[in-house]
Amino acid sequence: MGAKNNIAITGSPVVGPVVHTGPGRRVAMFTLPGLTLLLALLSAGVLATSTLAGCHGAAPLPPAAPHLLLRLAVATSPQAVLLRLAQVRGHFAAEGLDVVVTSATHGKAAIELLDQGLVDVATAADVPFVLSVLAGSRDGLLTELSSTAADNAIVARRDRGIALASDLRGRRVGVTPDTSGHYFLHAVEVRHRLRPGDVVEVPLQPPQMAPALAEGRVDAVATFLPWRQAAQAAVGTGTAVILEPQVAATSFTLVARRDWLATHDDVARRLLRALLRAEAALRADPEGALSDCAAWLHVTPAQLRPTWDDIDQRVQLRQGELVTLETIARWALARRGATAGAAAVPDFLDRLDMAPLLALAPERVSVIH
Repeated sequence: MGAKNNIAITGSPVVGPVVHTGPGRRVAMFTLPGLTLLLALLSAGVLATSTLAGCHGAAPLPPAAPHLLLRLAVATSPQAVLLRLAQVRGHFAAEGLDVVVTSATHGKAAIELLDQGLVDVATAADVPFVLSVLAGSRDGLLTELSSTAADNAIVARRDRGIALASDLRGRRVGVTPDTSGHYFLHAVEVRHRLRPGDVVEVPLQPPQMAPALAEGRVDAVATFLPWRQAAQAAVGTGTAVILEPQVAATSFTLVARRDWLATHDDVARRLLRALLRAEAALRADPEGALSDCAAWLHVTPAQLRPTWDDIDQRVQLRQGELVTLETIARWALARRGATAGAAAVPDFLDRLDMAPLLALAPERVSVIH
């Protein structure tokens, strides 16, 4: 093979002899001094190319912006689908966010994670948000994600003699306390003139609804998607009766601690931009979004479609939502025996962090401020 360290091209002052490795094949072997010279020449060429590029007006590439960490608690609900789309379709990454998602069975559970400092932002219906404020939390509302009157319903057993909401008098109804399902049950009672105590409330967590109804431990459940579908499937369509599916509208929101919002405006804006991207994608391909959401909820698109079409998936802050928050607060205060006067209701306008959405899409903010 000749001298050690030789690997060269014939006739070059910087290389040694050519090494034959087989018929018709030759490998150029550089000497070490030659290799050093070649690397120097290549380096000079790179520098020259860079200099020429600068002379021709091509700016050097800026350093990549660091991705920012965001910890999200996301309730498993079709009303939170914009967050799901932003995650699986890369909108968070496109906005420079490294998102860690923690799944929650419902919004109240997500807010509990938020108030424990385990996440930065949580999804929740408006009822858990109001109740957290009344409990003394420092939470603020960043945006609405969706609104619908089709989320909550009562799933009752027909074989227990229940065909109408008025038949609930004296019945055991499963409900998750301090949730939109709880507020919904109250709205049904008011509508049908059922007095406090006419319905026997049985506290259940959402995953407990279906087995409790199937086993006959309750006569009905007042709950929300996707748990109401699970309850209906557990007893069978021949036995289940769906009551009052359009009585009370709810909004799904993004909630964060106000001290976090005050110091993370850039993260909040990136989050909202990602959600606006997701909303645009949903509008462009609603069937694809429906399929993604159904897969996430472990149901078929056909099962989800009846309620999907009634959900307005929209990033916004409405004046009407401010009124709804105050109404929910009065209901909650009355349940506690407090005087639900104007002075007892928190100033929810102070709890809305409108600045990020106003900066990005001011037409989506209709709150009078």
